[in-house]
Amino acid sequence: MCKIALLDTPKNIETYKCPQCGVTSGSEVTYCPACGQKRIHGKVTLKDLLNSFLSDYLAYDSKLALSLKPLLFKPGFLTVEYLAGKRTGYITPFRLYIFISIFFFLLLNWHSTPKMEAGTVMGDELMWDTFFGNYLPKIFFLLLPIFALLTGWVFQRKNQGYVANLILALHFHAFVFLVLIAYLLISSFVISLGWGSVNSVALSAVGVWSAVYLYLKLKRVYGISHRALFWRYLLLLLLYIFVILVAVFVLLAVVTLRS
Repeated sequence: MCKIALLDTPKNIETYKCPQCGVTSGSEVTYCPACGQKRIHGKVTLKDLLNSFLSDYLAYDSKLALSLKPLLFKPGFLTVEYLAGKRTGYITPFRLYIFISIFFFLLLNWHSTPKMEAGTVMGDELMWDTFFGNYLPKIFFLLLPIFALLTGWVFQRKNQGYVANLILALHFHAFVFLVLIAYLLISSFVISLGWGSVNSVALSAVGVWSAVYLYLKLKRVYGISHRALFWRYLLLLLLYIFVILVAVFVLLAVVTLRS
């Protein structure tokens, strides 16, 4: 490990000793030159605590805002930027996926809670609510590495390594959860108005948008012609749909046996 050697400071000059790493430096420093921790002036006050929280929150909030727009409207942009080393202004792929997926599954749980409280969920409907609430998050978490493996196999001539494909998978699934969040919010509204047909159209639109988004994302990431991409895309899509159906079938069988 590289060690930072600091010159001895004359005794008549005020110094600051970092409580984190113990390195002594000049009193004018704001951050420790060895470990980077911000200088602490005396006891921690409520103002310090609030400032720390707001700075962390606003930094995260600004990165989230900068990440969501390209995630929705520029397929593959975040993946390409991350792989190119341009990562400062955006949330990392894993944190973005975790943040959006948690919000989605909380909203999904809330979406089914009113029916549970009203006692209107029975039989098959209760089984589906249990499936979506308890098992669907686990399915997608397990499907992520499988999607990355399938992508690497289908695009093996253009393959950039498993980690690169995993980053692509994280961004794609984060996008899917984000549009499903929008769908759930719209669904709650249109169902309350009795517009069941509109709800079906919205769900179909989510499926079409996700399929088109994946095509455009792969085009940007791999940079190949439409002719070379189309058959690979179609194969990847069919393989992944098959894997999803198998996973859903197996877990539904488990839910049925336990209910």
